[in-house]
Amino acid sequence: MTLTTTETQFLHIAKAAISGGDLPAEKVDWPAIFTLANQQKLLPILFEAVRKMPAAEENVALFAVTKQQVIGQVLNQTVRSAEFADLYRKLRAAGLEMPPLSGFYVGAPDAAALGRVVVNYAALEPEQFTAALRAALPTLRDAKS
Repeated sequence: MTLTTTETQFLHIAKAAISGGDLPAEKVDWPAIFTLANQQKLLPILFEAVRKMPAAEENVALFAVTKQQVIGQVLNQTVRSAEFADLYRKLRAAGLEMPPLSGFYVGAPDAAALGRVVVNYAALEPEQFTAALRAALPTLRDAKS
């Protein structure tokens, strides 16, 4: 598989944003780079690294719109993190000790509100987990099993 110039630039910019290093000096297709960053859930990290580059002054409207997207994503993540912390605290208070994992939803209707961070409940008794989850998420109390 051959990467396009934009994909190669994106990887270089992402590496620089995460690990430090020089950002590309050559011409960059910023709308495409920001689209890739958004798809890969790296927009806030990448934007922070490039927002003070000369390209920001050359593409004021694009960078302003992207900044608003970044602010929205950071606020949404903050809310999801707080919701997860509250749920996790309630489950621990119910005696359920488990490490948080990422990668799948609990399967409950409101689980999507928590984002992709979910607890590993495979080793728990299903009835114990279900009761604790229903107590922690009031909207699930009336949901059919």
